[in-house]
Amino acid sequence: MSYGDIENSGKMIFGALMSKNKNVTYTRNRSGFFDALRYRDFTLVAGGQLVSAIGDGVLPVAVSLALLQRGDGVAAVGSILAARSIAMGFALLIGGIVADRFSRNRVMVGSDIIRALAVIAIIYLLMYDYSAAFISIMMLVFGLGEAFFRPAFRGIYPHILPDDLLQQANAWGSLVSRTAATIGPALGGALVASVSPIGALWFDVVTFGISALTLLFVRLPVSPSGNGKVGLRNIKDGALVIVRRRWLGLCFAAGLIQKPASVAPWLVLLPSVALDRYNSSFPYATSMSLYAVGAIVGAVVSSKIRISIPGVPAIIGVSTFSLIMAAMLLPVPALVLILAHFLAGIGLEVYGVMWNTAIHREIPKEMLGRVTSFEMLGSACLMPIGYTFAGAWAEIHGNTIVLSIAAIVCIVTTFPLLVDSSVRRLGSMEDENDKKKCSEEVASER
Repeated sequence: MSYGDIENSGKMIFGALMSKNKNVTYTRNRSGFFDALRYRDFTLVAGGQLVSAIGDGVLPVAVSLALLQRGDGVAAVGSILAARSIAMGFALLIGGIVADRFSRNRVMVGSDIIRALAVIAIIYLLMYDYSAAFISIMMLVFGLGEAFFRPAFRGIYPHILPDDLLQQANAWGSLVSRTAATIGPALGGALVASVSPIGALWFDVVTFGISALTLLFVRLPVSPSGNGKVGLRNIKDGALVIVRRRWLGLCFAAGLIQKPASVAPWLVLLPSVALDRYNSSFPYATSMSLYAVGAIVGAVVSSKIRISIPGVPAIIGVSTFSLIMAAMLLPVPALVLILAHFLAGIGLEVYGVMWNTAIHREIPKEMLGRVTSFEMLGSACLMPIGYTFAGAWAEIHGNTIVLSIAAIVCIVTTFPLLVDSSVRRLGSMEDENDKKKCSEEVASER
């Protein structure tokens, strides 16, 4: 199937769903998919982050295999991965504030340097056979650097691109992250096998250097929100931005429910379903691979959607996750399970691009770091809880009960959102007034 076929199919689907609404308009996106790459700063960011994200995929593979090869158990591997997540959860809100109060590229460069130094320290600890506890400490440091990097990165596009290219930029961002997520772990395993875990970690250090170097040439305001002060009021201001926007608060709340109650059971129970039903790990591995391929297709398709109510295709995209739940619940052939993952990958990536574009367009630039850090914090805190409960409940009550609850939660927290007009638009008339108010408040602080 050609890209044109995919695009036309998407138009037919969305057109059929929305044809009864006279207020809906669909126009071909005049901005080409490659137009964002004409902007020097965006090309630098996209290229540097592709390399860096591949390195991020190499790191956990290299460290985990290094520990196992020297005789440490899976508990040691769990401790170093947990250390990274704990640090992320602890520092994300602070990272969001710092991203809003200082130049984003400087925050990102500093984060790259911190993480590179942490990896170098891990290399030293592995070379001289230090215990996993010391490596966990360095992973804490790595997680702290990541907590400052992510909110800064999530808010950088509106500073380097015009508004009409933000959707294409987010599509490119999704392509970069999905491609890196596919290449990184495989490359990590290959480097460990052909060179050594230490060699793979040195590769990760080099990728941080490339990322920092490209970011140094990106031209951004020195301090996007004024005086650079950091305090508790900054957290309150970020929370108020979410509360004041009904569409943002509703989708945010739905995500907080869906991630531990639906997404976590999927990730925990899919291997078990594959082995129990098909007596093979092939459906599991293939499903996850096709999900990634679907996400890449979804990123490309989403870059061409231009509609006055972007929340409708976004929410429909989220609803495709219920296909995975149904395929895991029902005794379907393995091919159906794999196809469900491919379609869900497309749908969820359409949602992701539409959601991130709405955030970039509707949220004041001065608040982007804090708003995105709240979003990431919810995932960082609730997903581990979901993993724990999904596994424990499945052992007691069986997979069917847990997956049934997960499917119901997915449906109940998705389609009702379309009742709200601000969710359908992913924005409201009041958002522009609030953006002006936030800018005036920032100006008064200078």
